Amino acid sequence: MKTSNISDCIIVVAIMGVVYYHHTGSFLYIGRNYIPITDLLNFLNEHGWVHTLAEIFQGVSAIVGLFFINSGYGLSKRFNGSIREFYKKRFFKIYLYAALCAVICSAIVFIIDGRMIFSYWSSFLPVFGFYEFHRDAALLQYWFLANIFVYYLIFPFLYFKYSNRKYLLILLVVFLFGELTAIGIIPSFTTLYHSTIFRLPEFMLGIFIARNASIEKLIFKKSARTLFAGLIIFLCGYVFLYNRYLHLFVYFLSSIGIYVVLAQLFLFIQIDKEKMRLIKKLRAGTFTLYLLHLASMKYLFDLLCKDVRPFLELYNTYIPFMFDVLFVVAGSLLFMFAGGIVEKRYNTMMQRFV
Repeated sequence: MKTSNISDCIIVVAIMGVVYYHHTGSFLYIGRNYIPITDLLNFLNEHGWVHTLAEIFQGVSAIVGLFFINSGYGLSKRFNGSIREFYKKRFFKIYLYAALCAVICSAIVFIIDGRMIFSYWSSFLPVFGFYEFHRDAALLQYWFLANIFVYYLIFPFLYFKYSNRKYLLILLVVFLFGELTAIGIIPSFTTLYHSTIFRLPEFMLGIFIARNASIEKLIFKKSARTLFAGLIIFLCGYVFLYNRYLHLFVYFLSSIGIYVVLAQLFLFIQIDKEKMRLIKKLRAGTFTLYLLHLASMKYLFDLLCKDVRPFLELYNTYIPFMFDVLFVVAGSLLFMFAGGIVEKRYNTMMQRFV
């Protein structure tokens, strides 16, 4: 399977995990609250394997790290060497589209409950990393863009000129700054989870994978050993997750582990051409789903939960859980299909400027 196909599969799965978490939260959120193994076993005994695995899936904060790794990797594989063309594409295809979706988010909120929010104006500012600006709940997910737009600005200078040894040295320096931020020596205007400097190593890892053929082959070649290694790396990250002095390394390890595990799982599944065409159609609309889901799907979900969920909970806890899953899956698929069509037409229209 082509590495681009594997990347598409990873992003489709990861975005659904993000949407699932934003809709329902997670009792087993692995990222901010420590989940003792006893709590995990108790949840398993009470709710069963399916519900427990779903909670872990949406609660793995490393899912966000997948987007940073995949962005660095994908940009490196597609970069043709023209810095001017790179910046123009990022502005018209990503930055401007995100700003337009932010305006749509505000319009949706106004139509639904009569509130006019103006926090979409700060969606023009994430290119400078100003995530600390106030945002309405419908735009909270724009923190990712606050980081990725900064990474776009520096990407050409990370990709060019350096040997692998020098690149790793730069990565270590970035790690040092991240650790100094984690222990409070360098102030941060937002949480570490959302910090631009703190999440930069994940983006740089994606670039390094694309630059290093042996590492790329190791990750994207089917191997039970590599799958097992990915699981071990993730578990090591989880064990040390809440150690303040290892915080950056832990997020890094967790993201690497999940990325490797998903890549290997899709290699073992061996998706055929027909299914791959379907996944590529879904992949084309993932950006739209990410930008709009809190202002649209989340409002509809909350409305249904208010009117329908109490009735479902009269029977047992499994039925509401399945309701949540089916809603997220169906809504995500619909948004990705529709978003893919919109993004394709938008990109075609933008071709005259790129």
